[in-house]
Amino acid sequence: MRIQDILLALLAMFLWGLNFAVAKLALGEFPPILLTALRFSLVALVILPFCRRPPSLKPIMLLAALLGFLHFPLVFSGLALLDASTSAIVLQLQVPLGVLMAALLLGEKLNWKHGLGMIIAFAGVGLIAGAPRLEANRIGIVYLLIAATAWGLSTVQLKKLAPIDPFTLNGWLGLFVAIELLCVSRVLEGSPLAFIAASGWRGWIGIFYTGLISTIVAFGLWARLVARYTVSQTLPFMLTIPLFAILGGVVLNGDRMTPDIASGGFLTVIGVSLIILRRPRGSIQTVATNSP
Repeated sequence: MRIQDILLALLAMFLWGLNFAVAKLALGEFPPILLTALRFSLVALVILPFCRRPPSLKPIMLLAALLGFLHFPLVFSGLALLDASTSAIVLQLQVPLGVLMAALLLGEKLNWKHGLGMIIAFAGVGLIAGAPRLEANRIGIVYLLIAATAWGLSTVQLKKLAPIDPFTLNGWLGLFVAIELLCVSRVLEGSPLAFIAASGWRGWIGIFYTGLISTIVAFGLWARLVARYTVSQTLPFMLTIPLFAILGGVVLNGDRMTPDIASGGFLTVIGVSLIILRRPRGSIQTVATNSP
């Protein structure tokens, strides 16, 4: 890869990693489902005016249901209970779960490295779950595990879609997810207007960052690189997301790394690296982001 493209890849990973810490700040002012709804409302408002309507919206609506009802709200719900660093590490399980779903539902082949990587990655998350300081908030890890499973299913659904421009896909996904979650938030979290009226600058910076910087800017950089290089060249960069998330959590949220969480994070990243390093060109690609 060219040096400038390596730097662009690292910039995209930095923006995605920092997304955890910024979203954590926003969760201090918005409930998780409403924050997700506002994020994707912004994505739809920015992208849709420049997109054409796809030939069929039904597959996108199914994908929106998986991501909108399960993945993103549960990511933010887990992040609301856990620190940014821990959340970023646990969400690395999206990769082994995505590969597992592809094997079960699409017939993609697994080898011994995949199996070993999955065992190590899940062992790492198990070590994190046993950390004493997370005892009162372990339900947050459950939320993230369900979210990671939904992401795995979404990769299978994405594989079944007809070829579609990534920004068009994100724009229509944003519209459907926003509509779904504004309704759900109204039922479960109360009037969105009350939270919007009471929110401060941290909440709105979080919405603009997660919607514009993470979803549009970082994904735009990533889509450009994925189109230019092979899967085996681009996917390894995603191993740096937890590192940037930990850095952002320490600087912005005051996170602290304990030995058990650090050890679990190390095992998780090692397990994921066994799965994604040197994956063949035809294997399933990471959808949009490993960030919330």
